[in-house]
Amino acid sequence: MEKYNKDILCISETRISGSGSIVITAPETLHQFHFFYSGVEGNSGLHEVGFIMNQRTRDALLEWEPVSCTLARIRLKGNPANVSIISTYASTRDATETTKDNFYGELQQLSSSIAARDYLIVAGDFNARVGPSDQTTRQIL
Repeated sequence: MEKYNKDILCISETRISGSGSIVITAPETLHQFHFFYSGVEGNSGLHEVGFIMNQRTRDALLEWEPVSCTLARIRLKGNPANVSIISTYASTRDATETTKDNFYGELQQLSSSIAARDYLIVAGDFNARVGPSDQTTRQIL
């Protein structure tokens, strides 16, 4: 994070079950980072999402909401407005239509609950595919 001058990362596939937060110390610099993760207890951790932030961003944290293994939300104090960030991990195309509909319904509901005056950022892995797959794209991807 420091090398690329990033204050916050939205991450997916954390491989940690349950929800919570821990402090991580970078071995090279001894700077501390705060890791907030959202998931289901006893789950494999494959789809869990979260945020990693530096101390400055942690100091601006107003709210942390672990929603599910595919959605989490934070709210940061900002100027001129607060910032809400949703970290996502969408189902792959192999998922059932019901699973996909549930995810997007939950995302819509969460997005609608954000204060109207907040800036909203939705980030994460949407497992998007554009256009049909062919021999060339299979070799690239």
